[in-house]
Amino acid sequence: MKRTLMALAAAATVAGGALYSPPQAHATPAWVVPAIIGGVVGGAVLGAAAASANQAYLDPRVPAAAYPRAGTVYVQPTSSCYITRERIDGRLRRVEVCP
Repeated sequence: MKRTLMALAAAATVAGGALYSPPQAHATPAWVVPAIIGGVVGGAVLGAAAASANQAYLDPRVPAAAYPRAGTVYVQPTSSCYITRERIDGRLRRVEVCP
C-alpha cells in the first residue's frame, strides 16, 4: 500500500511538472535607466559634499588667495646651506648649517 501511494505521488508530481510550464521570461530591464541616473546624481551629490568638506576648515576672514593651492610646493633656495647631524643633549639631531 505504501509503495502504491508513493508511486502515485511521484507520478502526480511528474505529471504536474510536465503540465505546468512557467511563463516566458521578459528581458526588459526597467531598472537600468533609473539605476544609472541615480548613480550619476548620487555621485555628483557625494562629490560636491566631499569637495566642500575641505572648505569647512578655512577661516572665512582670510581671503582665499592667502591659502596655497593643493599640490603647490614652495622651495626656499639655499645655495650654501646643508644639513648635518650634531650631538645635542646627548642625542644626534639634524641641524641646518648656513655659513
